[in-house]
Amino acid sequence: MNKVNKTLFLSVIAFLTFGISSCQKDVINENIEPGKAYIELNLAEDFLAGDDFQFETKASTRATAINPVVSDTTMKFGEHMVDVQLIDTKLEDMKLNRPGSGSGGGIKAAAVSQINRIAIGTHYRMIAFDNNGNYVTERAYVHGSEAIQDSMKLDAGKTYSFIVYSFGSTTTEPATVTYENGVKTFDNVQLTNVNQDLMVYVLKNKTLVYGTNRLDVVMKHKFSLITTTIEMGSNMNGFITALGNVKFNNVSSSANYKFATGGISYNNQNYGSAPVSFPDLGAGLRTVTSHSTLVINPAATDKSLSFGTFAMDDESKTNYSVPNIKVTPGHKYNLILKFRTCTQEVKIADDVLNWNYKENSNQTGVIGPGNVTIPNGQLLTKSFTAPASNYGFTFDFLQLDNAFNMKINGQWMVLDEDEQQIQFQTYNNTANNEGIITRNIEFIDGSEYSDKSGSANWNKWKIPPIWDLKATSYATPIIRVSISKAGAISILGSKSSNGPLVQLRLRNKARFNPAIVWNATGNNVIEINQKVSNNTIVIGRGYGKAKISCTQ
Repeated sequence: MNKVNKTLFLSVIAFLTFGISSCQKDVINENIEPGKAYIELNLAEDFLAGDDFQFETKASTRATAINPVVSDTTMKFGEHMVDVQLIDTKLEDMKLNRPGSGSGGGIKAAAVSQINRIAIGTHYRMIAFDNNGNYVTERAYVHGSEAIQDSMKLDAGKTYSFIVYSFGSTTTEPATVTYENGVKTFDNVQLTNVNQDLMVYVLKNKTLVYGTNRLDVVMKHKFSLITTTIEMGSNMNGFITALGNVKFNNVSSSANYKFATGGISYNNQNYGSAPVSFPDLGAGLRTVTSHSTLVINPAATDKSLSFGTFAMDDESKTNYSVPNIKVTPGHKYNLILKFRTCTQEVKIADDVLNWNYKENSNQTGVIGPGNVTIPNGQLLTKSFTAPASNYGFTFDFLQLDNAFNMKINGQWMVLDEDEQQIQFQTYNNTANNEGIITRNIEFIDGSEYSDKSGSANWNKWKIPPIWDLKATSYATPIIRVSISKAGAISILGSKSSNGPLVQLRLRNKARFNPAIVWNATGNNVIEINQKVSNNTIVIGRGYGKAKISCTQ
């Protein structure tokens, strides 16, 4: 290209670029009325993270008069113990993410905020006041749908104050404000008798420009939210079977909020309650987490959580209470109750749960003792006597391939007309004389073990098949079966070798036998059974459990 043509070409490009740029600039404000300012909001929400208070009973060695940080607390629940923690969730996030958080310095008591995006579909309301504080206009919006809703239109060049508020609902608009003495000014705007999760943003004296004015809005929660989790220790038997009339006590029933000052006045203070809602327990859970509970109350360290009824393992209580719970407005907490029991083992012979039979060359059975073939489908049985133990019995499996059942004092532990045992795999073994085998157990969250080896063949939960899991310590078994002193059965399983234990549940036709009786003061006869199905393996141990006093 010669110099002349090149110059002409660049001139054309520059002209086109300028033209396109000019058109784009015009598009931004082509629908804006002359002299008007349109308001767009960038929404977020905020909980404060404050000091390191956790529970107000047992003083920590770190406590000082200036910053009385207190430690977690241990309480009794019948013959069980419960470790109580109240964790400020934002503070905990900071501890996890703060550089150098592993040092002994800890987190300072100053309040720190962390911001999260508002959920799509959340209803909120915005109100504008002029520079004299007089009411101008308001709009109700649904977050995520603002583009199809009318923008708030105000006068460019003028100064306004704004309030934005929401109750976090995705179904209903927030209640309208009222005005003290009926005078619609910024100083008088208020919400009364609020009993929902109020979030508020206030912006004062904002001068608007012509066109679209985008405001970063961070609505702050004004009350406390507490999520309560109840956990059973892996050495406990049974399940959480009843939680009734659970509530936080001596809190306010509602509050009034003044936007101009941020002042909160509490109604029925110390005489209200906040009900705690848990999901359905079904036949029983080992861990259960409540829905978030709104607690309306000024800062305090003397609130309590009470249970009208509470049944777990072999204990049932009425009017059980956890005292001295801290709440601070604008904070979000996790209240964790970790239950445990203290036991000592009542041992039996270590080899009662040990056999490892490999499949034969044509996969029709296993090679048993003396090189004798045991065909697929035949039942392997081993019996032993367990001595008396007042807290039942536990079986820990280091390896399993890939099913089992038990008899306890003559009663089958699990009843299943199709499988006759607890089956951890689904597969077609018709060619090897077994027919269709169907899994009848899964984790409490609905996940399950895979049916094939090799990570490429694992299921969507990426959990290996049971036979590929191998525990190296009885402290971290792959399967734990517990029999309570009342004969109730609970089964826990790991999703990885040496991983944490998670509740398992039976499915299909499988069910625990309600007729099981455990002798707390006499001997118990236990029989372990496995149907031969190619490789047939049980490696583990069984032991009785006797309750002892907990030292702490």
